[in-house]
Amino acid sequence: MNAATTCGIALVVAPGLSASERVVRSALPIARVEQVVTTRVPHLVVRVALADIGDWPPLRSAFGRLATGHDWLVMAVGPRGNGDDVERRRARAQALLPLATRLPTSRRLLDVDELLVYQVLVATDTAAQAAVVRDVLGPVLSQPNGTARRLLATLDALHWNDGSAKAAGRSLGIHVKTVHNRLRRVEQLTGLCLDHPPDRLRLDVALYLLRAHEAGLSACA
Repeated sequence: MNAATTCGIALVVAPGLSASERVVRSALPIARVEQVVTTRVPHLVVRVALADIGDWPPLRSAFGRLATGHDWLVMAVGPRGNGDDVERRRARAQALLPLATRLPTSRRLLDVDELLVYQVLVATDTAAQAAVVRDVLGPVLSQPNGTARRLLATLDALHWNDGSAKAAGRSLGIHVKTVHNRLRRVEQLTGLCLDHPPDRLRLDVALYLLRAHEAGLSACA
């Protein structure tokens, strides 16, 4: 791949797109910046031509610094190898933005490949999706609304904090003992064990499907 066909892309979700565009242009003068205001999530599309695929990691780091410094949400779409269609993955990233803005994580830089599993799952039959959510999370969802919301938020936080109950507690603003209590309640309701990888996978898949449905995510090419 050469400079004509290689680029790194970032989707920037930030308040005040015009002001944010000026910041991006100042930090990355060679970037091409486009404002997209017609979707559910207004954002900037930032493209930077790359002479070589090896130029992507430092560019990704630059996007990360902008995201952290300005409290933006940035979804990075970088080249992966010869023949990789970056623009196709950019379109997928844009479809995933409504979901990305809902994720319970303090990280401000996400890679599109982290979220593609959501689209893989929603490409399945809708009845099958509903059956998975019902069979795995039904007992949790049937709890009074506040309880269900808290239990699901705790599972989300655990997932996005690499399985650390302490970090999940910090992200939720609750004590780690409260996290453990909620997780035990999930296990009691579902009959699953969070320490058992197949059970944990079932919970993760059901959560993916539930969150994708809430965000109105649909499969795309």
